[in-house]
Amino acid sequence: KCHSVDVEFTQEEADACKGAENKYDVIINNDGEIRKIYRLETSGSNWVDIKPDRLVTVNPSQQARFQLVANPGSEVSERSYDIKLKAITVDDSSVVANDEDTIKLNVKDAEGCYRPELKTTEEKYIVFYDSAVTIPIEITNNGVRKADFTLILSGNAAQFSRLNPGLVSLEPGKSEIIYLYAAPNTEIKLGTYDATISLNIKDGPLLTSKKLDIEITNAAEKATQIIPTAGVSNESVETNITVSSFNDVKVSLYKYKWYLLAALLVIILIEN
Repeated sequence: KCHSVDVEFTQEEADACKGAENKYDVIINNDGEIRKIYRLETSGSNWVDIKPDRLVTVNPSQQARFQLVANPGSEVSERSYDIKLKAITVDDSSVVANDEDTIKLNVKDAEGCYRPELKTTEEKYIVFYDSAVTIPIEITNNGVRKADFTLILSGNAAQFSRLNPGLVSLEPGKSEIIYLYAAPNTEIKLGTYDATISLNIKDGPLLTSKKLDIEITNAAEKATQIIPTAGVSNESVETNITVSSFNDVKVSLYKYKWYLLAALLVIILIEN
């Protein structure tokens, strides 16, 4: 065969997430005996493209790999689309040297693609004032593909709290622990504050959020005892223990400072 070409998607069917760049591998084989330049054409949608180029040169008995890129916007209906890709030589042999393949793309919204979940052991945490606590938050990707999630903290508790880390990359079915670090100082008024953790797909829409209440108290015995979440690394556990132990020392000193001052006063009077 002087002129022959074969084009093939590596998948027959795949999901395409709205608001994200979706890539699908394609292989083009030059089964002929002559070096050819092929033009790649798509049909079935106006939100797909070819990368790196729509013109590809392939030597005889060789193959080239490239990608079909799909960028369905928010206006695209959530249904299945048959996307055709055709490879045609740019010379006079195009009548015989052409081939096409089809991939079925199931367009889904971001929630349907990633379905993330945020979990905490409590909905409300009580924190002793002028201390610090580390609240574990579990993120799970229940979706069908790997995702980069960004996390944003809002609410009036943000004035004494922060999230770490702020970006998490998760494979489907995997989970990771992030932390809300709350450290109210003595200038923070007693009372209940709200903290909202918002989770977005990176450079994309909001997927889910979780609201927590954080009560600042001057009663040490009311403070929530935070237990590390299952699956937390040893390093994280050690961090929690260190913070907890540090807080216990601060609470003890606070409870007994008047006794210490009285004892010191007695010693001074005796010496005088």
